[in-house]
This record gives sequence, structure tokens and C-alpha cells, in this order.
Amino acid sequence: MKTFKDFELDEACWKGYKQVGMKKKGGKNVPNCVPEENIEEAPYVAGDMDIVDSIWKEIRDTMYGDKRRNKFEKHWPFVQQLAKYAGFKVTKSSQEKGKSFRYDLKK
Repeated sequence: MKTFKDFELDEACWKGYKQVGMKKKGGKNVPNCVPEENIEEAPYVAGDMDIVDSIWKEIRDTMYGDKRRNKFEKHWPFVQQLAKYAGFKVTKSSQEKGKSFRYDLKK
């Protein structure tokens, strides 16, 4: 039966690991394997408005995906708050399916 050390010398790299060069081990050159790090969202340094744009893009993509899956209603309170922040009001009453009505708030 092989020991862990035998597997370590025989296998190039295990699944989920990446090779980062070679190291000397017991007189043999063995791949130096380290765990792969999956970075789904990397740190981002940019101007203030570029950061805002990137956030809006993510929000829009999420909302668009939910709209295609007919789950847009969970975002409706957020849409109403955004409209209020911009000085508008939105409603779906008396509108066709999939349509909304936006109007200015009286100042």
C-alpha cells in the first residue's frame, strides 16, 4: 500500500491545487503544489464614480436575471426607494403586466 509520501512524490498535483515551480525533496525534483484560491470578486481600486458604476452594474445584472426568471417582485421595494431618492414615484397599479408608471413627486 502506498503511503502519503509516495503519493506526494508520484502525483504531479492534486485536483484543486496548482503547480508553482519545483522543489527538491528526497533527492527528487517534485512539483511544489499549493491550494488554488478561487477569487470570485477581486479588490477594486478606482475613482468614486467608477465604484458607483460597478455597483449599479451588479445590481442591474442581478435584477435583470431575476426579471427573466419571473422573480422581479422581490426587488420592487428597492426600485421604489431608488425612485424616491431620485424624486420620483413608481407604481404598477392600472398598468399592463410587466409595465410600471413613473411620475414626479410634487415638491
